[in-house]
Amino acid sequence: MANSDRINDAKRSFNKDDFQKNNQMDKDPNNDAAESNLPVDHIQDDIIDDDLSLPTSGQIQATPLSIGQHKSDYSQDHQDHEDIDISPEQLMPFVDINLTKICENFDYYNNVLAPNAMIAPVVKCDGYGLGADPIAQALVEREGCRAFFVANAYEGRDLRIGFLNSFPIELASAIKIYILNGPAVGTLPLFEKYHLTPVLNTKQQIHNWIGGYPEQEAILQIDTGMNRLGLPLSHLGAIKDLPGLNVSVIMSHLACAGSHDIEENAHLNAKQRSQFLSAAVEFPQAKLSLSSSGGAMIHESYHYSMIRLGVSLYGIGAAGNHPPGLSQVARLCAPILQIREIRKGESVGYDATWRASRTSKIATIAIGYGDGYPRCLSNKGSAIVQDRTCPIIGRISMDLITLDITDAGYDIAEGDIVELFGPNLPIVDVAKTADTIGYELLTALGPRIIRRYRD
Repeated sequence: MANSDRINDAKRSFNKDDFQKNNQMDKDPNNDAAESNLPVDHIQDDIIDDDLSLPTSGQIQATPLSIGQHKSDYSQDHQDHEDIDISPEQLMPFVDINLTKICENFDYYNNVLAPNAMIAPVVKCDGYGLGADPIAQALVEREGCRAFFVANAYEGRDLRIGFLNSFPIELASAIKIYILNGPAVGTLPLFEKYHLTPVLNTKQQIHNWIGGYPEQEAILQIDTGMNRLGLPLSHLGAIKDLPGLNVSVIMSHLACAGSHDIEENAHLNAKQRSQFLSAAVEFPQAKLSLSSSGGAMIHESYHYSMIRLGVSLYGIGAAGNHPPGLSQVARLCAPILQIREIRKGESVGYDATWRASRTSKIATIAIGYGDGYPRCLSNKGSAIVQDRTCPIIGRISMDLITLDITDAGYDIAEGDIVELFGPNLPIVDVAKTADTIGYELLTALGPRIIRRYRD
């Protein structure tokens, strides 16, 4: 579909009064951050005339899909071939994503945990592997969300195009999209064309930004102890009065928000907070954003103007737990392809790492490390088959996993669905067994896994 066609499809009837009423960019009525940096017509013309030959994220299709679709949606291929008398879910892994639960997690932060702060969801890495477009669009429609964070300008471009495909152009162009990694010289045109707002992390990024777009708003990130991204405190004096620098938000990032119950880490959090406030004094007109998901749970004194809601939006605590108030949103499943019975002493899988101590029934399921399921769970992970926990046996291979279903009963059949994480097997428990974190399990989900959106 041509860009002009996408814009025309996005032009629906629109009531500006309703937009102003629903625009919850900030709960401070005096905040002007919701105003568009660039005229609506500028964005429209740029999208239509966009001739930049720039790569899409991961060289995948950049055109977003509507809610309920995903870039890896194999079910669409099935619909295109009516002669195929089988659904993809009978042959391939899938993840069910509950958009209502995602909205409930947003609402918990927005109305219960931090009612005085603006909640800005983080949908980087394609919405933590679950689909940035459907998730962000649901939050815009159902929760009135008007600000999002992504990692880079290409993610920001894709997200903006998704909004333009799905909403009236005035709404789609007014939604803030913040770019955490900041601008590189080669991506500066994307910031203008797709109305993206950078997080400035270095002196070079600051000079690039004000050199190209003086007076256009930006977030300034201060490094207060994470030692990853952000401007050192010692550099503030040199940049605070630079002509053309328009800082709308001062931001920093806590190193130990998810482990604040450890005394040493609590001291570091407090030290970072103190340094953050020292930096904020230099920009008295700017809003403040110190906390992401975990920092917001430390204490309300860490909330300030804006909270960047990341992993908790997806139902996982920053400490790798499942805190009260959050709902699990994803269920990873795969079908059983084959069931066989083996004799005592026979082995299963590569390198014969598991041998049957008795006559055993083995189920082979359609998922493997090629789909992002951790190979390290070989011989120690588990899955749920018809409400029964069954151990993973043998090596996990690229496309297949084997389960011992000997004690699970005789009513299990080929085609039955196996749960690898979800309501019956929490993702945080699977992550602990794999010696990793829930973030990694979600973002590792590969393109062969069908994303199915549910309410």
